[in-house]
Amino acid sequence: LKLKCFDEILDLGKEVMEVGMELIQAEHESESYEDVRDCMKIVFKALSESSLSEVDQLYWAAQVALMDGFSLTDDFIDKFIGRDRSTHIWSEFSNKLIQRLEMHPVSTSRENDFSRNYHRDRLTNWCVLALEKAGRDGDLIKLLKQEAVQTQSYDRLVDRLMHLEHFRDAKRHCLEGIKIMKDSCLHGSTSRLFEQLEEIYDRTNEQEQRISIIADEFLASPSRASFERLLSAADQYGNKQDIEAWARAYLVTGVYPATGAIRNVERRKVRWPLCQPEAMRIRSKWISYPAYSVLIDIAISERKPVEVLKWYDARNNSGYRSFNVPVSDGEIANAVQSNFPDRAVEIWKHIAESYISKVQPKSYRAAVPYLKKVKRLLGKQQQMEQWRAYLSQLRHHNRRRPRCLEVLDRL
Repeated sequence: LKLKCFDEILDLGKEVMEVGMELIQAEHESESYEDVRDCMKIVFKALSESSLSEVDQLYWAAQVALMDGFSLTDDFIDKFIGRDRSTHIWSEFSNKLIQRLEMHPVSTSRENDFSRNYHRDRLTNWCVLALEKAGRDGDLIKLLKQEAVQTQSYDRLVDRLMHLEHFRDAKRHCLEGIKIMKDSCLHGSTSRLFEQLEEIYDRTNEQEQRISIIADEFLASPSRASFERLLSAADQYGNKQDIEAWARAYLVTGVYPATGAIRNVERRKVRWPLCQPEAMRIRSKWISYPAYSVLIDIAISERKPVEVLKWYDARNNSGYRSFNVPVSDGEIANAVQSNFPDRAVEIWKHIAESYISKVQPKSYRAAVPYLKKVKRLLGKQQQMEQWRAYLSQLRHHNRRRPRCLEVLDRL
């Protein structure tokens, strides 16, 4: 740099990035990260002084950014592209990027080719930046529509249309993207589109569709969070009582409500007041009904210990098993200990004994917090004799496990 060998530095810069990416990827803790970054800081000082034209300087920076998989150069690039440049420079730069994009391979599979789409999307984002700064909104929308089809990046197109307040087009492409992704088994990619669709309904005052899509989120994958969100929206919509009655019944029966359907709730007929949403989520395959875990979670949040134990006992008696359990048995015991101390003690004992039965030192230690809860609660109830009898029983059952006895002795 002192010798003003600016062009040579740019050549070295690309070599540093290539080797640096390989090094950092192979290292356990990215030990070379700061070294490579320090080199690239010098390289970017040389970029503006090089013999490259302004357009080629921008293109060089874009190439380096596309090589960078670890955000090494983000600060330098942001500073470089943040300088004032004419729309003509940005327009020429965008043409060069679009030519490169046209040569980029496109996935021919209907399934999501993540790696290929990821690299193409990063290049497209640079095209978007350049076209935006060039003031070429028409070309920008045309590009985003093309890429939405190529890489299923509908959310990026919808974001831009919403920014321009073209809500009718935004909604059309949102619905189109959801349908295509559902048909091609890319369900996980639709979550952002559903969020955008809800925002579009809100901004265009289509409140019935907005609450319908919120209800559909709850019905497709019920949880305490989606239940509370539905009730909040229903309160604003002005039909909370009927919607809540249906939602609680749904958690028990799993019967999906249809428009105008009537159900008996607490000896009264309740009509499902919402229309069918224009786009519907795919129902979760991992939830069976009654949705015990969700019912317990809601009862805990509403501070209804009787309901907590009702659904806890029903779940245990049904032999229900789930990989998605938002509330642990320990949290259930915590929630009912004031009103039902005996049940809380029973649950904590069960948890502690389950850990001890694994016959591992770390499991013995994991049991300690629950045993302490038992001791503390029995102490509050003036039942320390019961605690001592229980501890003696534990010691007897584990008399041939010296490490377990060591842990119990500390209690």
